[in-house]
Amino acid sequence: MNRGNLPSRRRLQYGTPVAALAAVFAVLFTAALAVALVFVARYSSATEAYKTLEHDAESISESAEAEISSLEVRIIELEREAAKLQKEKNELISSFADSDKRYKELLEQISNLEARLEEKQLEINRMREDLERLGRVYKVDMSAQFEIISELEELLKNGAPPRRIKTLETTETGEEAEVTVEEYPKIALFYQDITRGYTYSYNDGEVFYSASCLKAPFALSLLEAATAEITGSAEKRVYDFDEIYTYTAADAQTGSGIITKQPEGTEYTYLELIELLLSQSDNVAYAQLKKKYGTDGFRALASRLGTTAMRRDLSTMTASDGGKVMLAIYEFISGDSPYAQFMYDAMVKSNHRVLIPAAVPGKPVAHKYGWDVDAYHDMGIVFDKNPYVVVILTNLDEGGSEVDDYIRSVLKLVDRLHQNFYK
Repeated sequence: MNRGNLPSRRRLQYGTPVAALAAVFAVLFTAALAVALVFVARYSSATEAYKTLEHDAESISESAEAEISSLEVRIIELEREAAKLQKEKNELISSFADSDKRYKELLEQISNLEARLEEKQLEINRMREDLERLGRVYKVDMSAQFEIISELEELLKNGAPPRRIKTLETTETGEEAEVTVEEYPKIALFYQDITRGYTYSYNDGEVFYSASCLKAPFALSLLEAATAEITGSAEKRVYDFDEIYTYTAADAQTGSGIITKQPEGTEYTYLELIELLLSQSDNVAYAQLKKKYGTDGFRALASRLGTTAMRRDLSTMTASDGGKVMLAIYEFISGDSPYAQFMYDAMVKSNHRVLIPAAVPGKPVAHKYGWDVDAYHDMGIVFDKNPYVVVILTNLDEGGSEVDDYIRSVLKLVDRLHQNFYK
């Protein structure tokens, strides 16, 4: 309700005896206090009802509108009380008996009433904002969301291909034979809508070996530090990414990457090493960057983001940790760092695109995968019209088409869940 729509205050005249006035104001303020207590009780009730919005959203809306109407009526009553006080103030100005003292008292009382009117109007505004938020939530097809989540959880709990573990066992004849044992895999999932904050998680506290997923937060820590040097007042740059690294055979690493395929003497800037770290998951690049800059910044980042497993051991993470990392990367590439576009480009063209990128074809995905013993993961930012973060961690380290198909089916359901929030 606009204050401009309230009844205008009329200037009236004074002349009421002081004793009678005191009695009148005692009654007025006792009534005001009682009204305030009733309002607090009602507002507490409205707040409690709001917490159960999923069960009865329409009822909350009706109750809140009724409360707003009641508040608006009370504002009119308080305005009338203020007009009466204004009248008495004017009458005291024209009289001469004790007018100065009473005039000051009335000014203070009018000021208090106006402050209370402002408080009531602010509470109405807050309640209207809550109703608007409630309306947005209520528009979501919760029945459809429930069906998607039920399907998703069934797929996570019972739909994964078995993990096949080969072991050596001694036969009855005393010979050793290779035996394949099947077990249900470990799976963790984290999703968060960046725009509205909707989240879904499954086993998001389960700790996994992070494999190459750790290279994304490590790169973020380096690029943040370099940005701080550029925008700050550092006299000497520690993170000078234009410096040259020269590859030698002694620096070769097993596993992912392309540097080991190049001849000795091939030169790279340290910025190029970061690009290869993110786009090719290059192990030589990771080893040389870690040798050059250390991991203190990485540890500080893990602590600042409030990670759990990663903060204790940089080589481990939970799905929730991965979500926090990807949200931080989203903020970085959405900011004004000179390396923001560089990081976006490197992660969007990251290789091994059979998981998140394949599940949401046509949408840019800044992601980082990890694949090693007991680890087959992907975590990324899907740049939908309304972007979101998704992290899936598993110990399905066999990989292959069956595993890839399964993980994509999970990620497609996550995308459906996300899209349904905006229908």
